[in-house]
Amino acid sequence: MQKNSMKKMPRKFVKYALIFGVLLIVIILGNNNDETSSNTTHLASDMDLITRSGHPTYYGSVSLAHSVWSDARKGKIIFPDSYDKYSKETILILEAYKNSDLIRGIEIYFSNFEQPVQLSVDEVLKIATTYLPFDIVNKYYKFGGSELIVPDQNNKEKSSYYVVSYHHNGVSDNNDYSGSIDVVIEFKDNKAENLIIKFGTPRWMSSISKNGYHIEKWDCDLRNYK
Repeated sequence: MQKNSMKKMPRKFVKYALIFGVLLIVIILGNNNDETSSNTTHLASDMDLITRSGHPTYYGSVSLAHSVWSDARKGKIIFPDSYDKYSKETILILEAYKNSDLIRGIEIYFSNFEQPVQLSVDEVLKIATTYLPFDIVNKYYKFGGSELIVPDQNNKEKSSYYVVSYHHNGVSDNNDYSGSIDVVIEFKDNKAENLIIKFGTPRWMSSISKNGYHIEKWDCDLRNYK
């Protein structure tokens, strides 16, 4: 009996080894599929990052920004206290004074999204409102006007700029808030390129006609888009 048993043992061993091997392959393939699915989701998440619930606003917290976007791939978001530099992968840049937690600049680059998005002006404006601190705007700022800056007919540039400004109203009980808050949205070939919120407009906009542009009437107060 013992000899027969010994002869059968290798067959059972081979059988169980094969079963174990098949199960191991299934597990490995399953993990790879999960990882691939996760990576695909990550690649498609640029808009999710930009519109993430609870993200900080202009005059918001740098510390909060780190917390909200802790899962962002390196280089996607440039934080004020990091040494990362702008690249073609960058979708958001936050600015602040050195050693300050107060965000004083926001730049969103739709043109760098890994999966291109087609956004209307209204859709970009609605995104802009989520980055404006309206409690601060309403107390310390007044509407400063809006305008559409478009290239002259003989200008080879194809970008148009939608500008909305809020000027400080003189209330001086908080020194953190001063100057203006300017929202600039660039569209090129009818596609949203970027959205920038900071103090002041680009320097070239102070000499629009010299740079081959002119102003067209465009009425917009972002407080109406909340």
